[in-house]
This record gives sequence, C-alpha cells and structure tokens, in this order.
Amino acid sequence: MLGRIDEALREIRRALELDPFSPIINKVYADIYMDGRRYDEAIEQYKKAIEIDPNFSITHFFYARSYEAKGMYDQALEQYEAFAKIGRYGLDDIARSREAYRKSGWKGYIQTSTEQIRPRADKGEVPAFVMASFYARLGDSDETMKWLQRCYDERDFRVALIGVSFEFDSIRSDPRFIELSKRIGLPQQSS
Repeated sequence: MLGRIDEALREIRRALELDPFSPIINKVYADIYMDGRRYDEAIEQYKKAIEIDPNFSITHFFYARSYEAKGMYDQALEQYEAFAKIGRYGLDDIARSREAYRKSGWKGYIQTSTEQIRPRADKGEVPAFVMASFYARLGDSDETMKWLQRCYDERDFRVALIGVSFEFDSIRSDPRFIELSKRIGLPQQSS
C-alpha cells in the first residue's frame, strides 16, 4: 500500500519459500508485481498461482486486472468471466457484459459492469472501493471521489490501495485525490 515494492517482494519470497504451493501466497506475489507496474511478471506469477489452484476464484479476478492494465482486453475478459463463473457471481450478467464489449469495446464493458453492480453497491453489498475503481476506469472523477470518500468514511482498509492501484492513475493529479491520499497517510507522488 505504501509502494515499497522491493521490500514487499523480499518478504513474499520468504513466505513462498516456507509454503511454495499456497494459492494465496502465490496470488499475493503476483499482486505485488501488479502494484509495482511489472505487469508481465505479474501475469507469469498469476499463471503459476492458477496452476496450483484453478478454482481459487479471486486469483482470476486479479489476473484479469493485469491484462486490463496492459490493454489486453480479450484476455482480461476471459479471466473476469472465469472469476464470475467459479464464484457464481452475476452469471446472468456475463453475456450482457460480453456483448457490451463486442459492441463498444472495453469502455462499454466497464460501463455495463458498473451499471450492473451499482444497485448492489448502493445497498452496501459491493465495497465502495470497487465502485470507485469502476468509475475511475470510466474517467468519472466526481463519482470516483464520491465512492472513495464513502470508502474512507466506512474505514475500509482498501482505501489505502489507491496509492498503488493502476485504476486510479488517471486521477492522481486531482486535488481531491491528493488530499485524500494525505489524510490516509500515503507517500506523496513526485510530480
């Protein structure tokens, strides 16, 4: 969360030495590469994690993010769908999202996905952080900040992930984002 990627990699490698076949340790190893913007290494590590446990659904979700960050949307869609199918999340929505992607590209996919989960988020069934990440990917800084503020107000640990999550790169210069980062206590990015 603090962007200390090299230190995090040293620690996760120690954990991996102790338990090399742990699905969660292998997934977190890949997550650290993601947070360090080392997407190719993240992709390779997610593949290893999935080989260890192909039914550990959350790995597919984060694996999808690595492809999304690289602009490899076909592969991202495949992994987001694997996550949904294994976890039995929104199975009815998969076809609509795929169709939106086919017709309108990645932005259409994200827009449709946002519309599908928004009612559940309004009821508190989807974390505010997730909604913020969707709106950030759509380029809607007002909605992004609204949901991040909700995340902060709810004291959700995920809000600290804004320091490393690629989804928020487009709004890092927004004064509201900078102020929230300061309140959280995140290191300030150099301009």
